[in-house]
Amino acid sequence: MAITAGAQNALAILLLTLFRSGDKIATDHYTYANFIELANLMQIRLVPISGDKEGILPDVLENHCRLQQLNGIYLVPNYHNPTGHIMRQSRKEALAAIIRKYQLLAIEDDIYGFLLEKPSLPLAHFAPDHTCYICSLSKSICSGLRIAYLTFPTRFAADIRRGIYNVNVKTASLNSEIAKELIYSGTAQKIIQQKRIEAAARSEICKSYFPEIAAQTLGFSLWLPLPEMFYGTDFEHLAQKHGISVCHSHRFLVGDADAQQYLRIALSSHNSKEELSHGLSILRDLFTSDIHEKSFCI
Repeated sequence: MAITAGAQNALAILLLTLFRSGDKIATDHYTYANFIELANLMQIRLVPISGDKEGILPDVLENHCRLQQLNGIYLVPNYHNPTGHIMRQSRKEALAAIIRKYQLLAIEDDIYGFLLEKPSLPLAHFAPDHTCYICSLSKSICSGLRIAYLTFPTRFAADIRRGIYNVNVKTASLNSEIAKELIYSGTAQKIIQQKRIEAAARSEICKSYFPEIAAQTLGFSLWLPLPEMFYGTDFEHLAQKHGISVCHSHRFLVGDADAQQYLRIALSSHNSKEELSHGLSILRDLFTSDIHEKSFCI
């Protein structure tokens, strides 16, 4: 196990040390935008794999493995960013079998796993010799506490230590000590419980404005279908003009766009539930208005 300066730092170290330019990594069709940027910077090719409400489909992944040389796979199994899906244990087991069969290197990003009331076994449990697992404190404890714990197969130890040294020299000892005290004192668990309660309350607010998404699993964000009448507009710009900030699905896209477009709505960045409610009301009114500003082209 290694301690890194946050999950983003861990991802950068893994891509730098365990992959090479031109390597192919399988991902969800929509995935974490900063991972896409990291891969682009390092000239690593991302291969989108079709999925369902739980994420990547095992049979589709295996077909890709048969047709081309995949080097790795990137997964966010719990409260996936941006779609919010949660992967059941049976899906993890099925994917782990393929990872083992085709000798893929899996990166499991579990930054939102703390939101689960009943934690499930990670993918790393089913493919321990092929999985690098990341657990960060930035979402669960404090965004300014840039600490993540990275576990990895022993065979990668020398490369990862070299990568950490050359990228960071070292992870800040003060941050590591603060994280340790929060965990051992029980304060971290209290903060997590408060965040679970707050996330649930904000999810209920969201469902009151968009009842059609009531069945969707909500964590810190909402993956909201964009009405077709806005497909030809730069909706991010349009929303900004009306006082709200949202992210269009093209920011998270790997490969060709789906017929359906989406918005990622942050539910946790607002200072209060009242502020969140006000923003959601603006968005709902915008969806139902006759505003069309076709001059803002995507």
